[in-house]
Amino acid sequence: MSLRLFLLAAASPLCVAAGIARAETAISTTVTTPLTTATAASGARDDIRVTLTGIVKPPGGAAVTLNSNNSVNIEGGVTLQDASNATGLLVLGGATGEVKLSGGITVDETTEAKDTDNDGDIDGPFAAGTGRYGVRLTGAQPFHGSIVRTGGAISVEGNDSAGVSLEAALEGALRSGGSTTVVGDRSFGLHAMSTVGGDVTVTGTVSVLGKDAVGVALDDNVGGRLVLGHSVTVTGYRSVNRPADAAVAKLDADDLLQGGPAVRVAGDVAGGVLVDAPPPDLSASDTDEDKDGVPDAQETTGTLSVYGAAPALLVGSGSRAVRLGPAGTGADASGLVIKGVVQSDGVYDGVASTGVQLGGLGGAVVVDAGVRVGGSITAVAAKADATALRLGAGASVPSLANAGAIRATAAATDPVNVRAVRIDAGAAVTDLTNTGAITAGIAGSKGSATAVLDAAGSLRTLSNTNRIAAAITPATATTAVSGQAVALDLRANTAGVAVRQLANASATITPAIVGDVLFGSGAARLDLLAGTLDGAVAFGSGADSLKIDGGARLTGALTDAGGGLAVDIVKGRLTPTNVQTVALSSLSLGAAGELVMTLDPAAGTATRFDVQGAAALAAGAKVGLRFATKLTAPASFTLIKAGSLTSGGLDSSLLGSTPWLYRSTVRVDAAQNAVIADVRRRT
Repeated sequence: MSLRLFLLAAASPLCVAAGIARAETAISTTVTTPLTTATAASGARDDIRVTLTGIVKPPGGAAVTLNSNNSVNIEGGVTLQDASNATGLLVLGGATGEVKLSGGITVDETTEAKDTDNDGDIDGPFAAGTGRYGVRLTGAQPFHGSIVRTGGAISVEGNDSAGVSLEAALEGALRSGGSTTVVGDRSFGLHAMSTVGGDVTVTGTVSVLGKDAVGVALDDNVGGRLVLGHSVTVTGYRSVNRPADAAVAKLDADDLLQGGPAVRVAGDVAGGVLVDAPPPDLSASDTDEDKDGVPDAQETTGTLSVYGAAPALLVGSGSRAVRLGPAGTGADASGLVIKGVVQSDGVYDGVASTGVQLGGLGGAVVVDAGVRVGGSITAVAAKADATALRLGAGASVPSLANAGAIRATAAATDPVNVRAVRIDAGAAVTDLTNTGAITAGIAGSKGSATAVLDAAGSLRTLSNTNRIAAAITPATATTAVSGQAVALDLRANTAGVAVRQLANASATITPAIVGDVLFGSGAARLDLLAGTLDGAVAFGSGADSLKIDGGARLTGALTDAGGGLAVDIVKGRLTPTNVQTVALSSLSLGAAGELVMTLDPAAGTATRFDVQGAAALAAGAKVGLRFATKLTAPASFTLIKAGSLTSGGLDSSLLGSTPWLYRSTVRVDAAQNAVIADVRRRT
């Protein structure tokens, strides 16, 4: 046998016709001649059942053919070996019937791959033969029925081959259990090239190995929904376990071939796409809490995995528009629902990684009711870019709701771009709600790590109650960081956007934004009503506002390009770390508000708010100081200068946190409408 894949695969069940009980031709021994339903009963048509003890093992061609209004039930085995253009079960369109599979179908070869150059790894192609299929539906007319696979294994070795290939329309459902393993370039685990009238359900494992190979491909419309409830794994690599760097250098080109997506959707799916997972066990008496007709104890987690450059989940087409209808009701009322796992790993140096990609291929992708993530989307790369969720040009997604984890990471010594959520120019996403974690990170000192990048400028609201973070982590504490960690890159926005951070329903979770927040020229509103924001905040030229309440804290450089920023600190703390003048339209510091300004005595500068309009400081408001450099001589710094200033008396208790060596006071100069800090060293 040739090289085998590391994972098992899924199959597909088709269920169709009912009808009265009738006779059937049962195969309970080993037969070496092909079978057809049209001639099964001594030349007359009949149903065919391959029993548990039956094996159909012809030398080539199609082992079993459904070519009449009958059904096929394979419980035993079908085997073809060393024959190209061979099929385990051939279904011809135009017939009405039922296909049931619980047994095994093997269409393979005895060719052995060898280490021809004696470098310690296998060389040559994964397969020698071509055109091999486990189950194949062909013809100009639809098959009136379903294909239902409840178990067993489909194993195929061959280039341009497939575990299940639907080349004609299927009026019923395609349900794939068991395992499907396919080895060969340009091959598929499950390939629907024509329409499927019902649901496409994958509840078994699918594993495909080969150049440009694809796990599950729906290239035409689906009348029901696509449910992915088990593992689908694809790679072109001989090994997905990265060896030591020295061993990587010895790998041959055929060791590093690129496979395709784990799942490709290039047609409409009326019932949406669901990457499923078992529901939480909230009731001891309810065995089907998600009401999907499958006992919860029998459900598995959908896990889409790619090792290589292709997206793990790709939705879109270069030749047509694609639409995903809602995948369900309630929490599932979105066109794409990810409860399970979608993951991509480039593994080797220079191979970019993408978890989920919607659009970006030329045709529009419309996702009704948006995208909901309750599981995880991850992308990992080495010395290359990584993107967890990409909404490409042409993607129209009204909302993105994340309650799980969306994360992208890369290890690199040279600059790379790492994006957790990437909205390309030409895409449209209006609302983003995060109750989980959206994170981007670079293990290195260079590059750009961005948690949310809206290059389309389409976001209008963004809400966070958990964690949005970007980080660049150098190898050592003394390594200089030349990259930028950006939590929210909204610089393309020209129409206005509101960012709100709210308290989490769980008291154990403190909402946090870590990394810079960059706004565009549209009117921007930043409401920090809970938690923390650690990073620079750069407002654009619009009529912008910053509100801090609920005990929230913002620490980082604060800038505004247009001078139209209104700052309102009700309850919480603002600590601008940049020592420069910031033009404000208004400033309000409430009785429970805190303002900590930064002084740079060595340069003679400090954070200064120049308020064009009114500055109102309530009684009990606190103003503190932080020192960026050492103080050597007494100095005074203007912290606030306003068109008009009202103050009910400042609370100086925050000054106790300044270094003991310094004596600091903050006073209000009513004549100048200013707040001034006087600092000197203690004698």
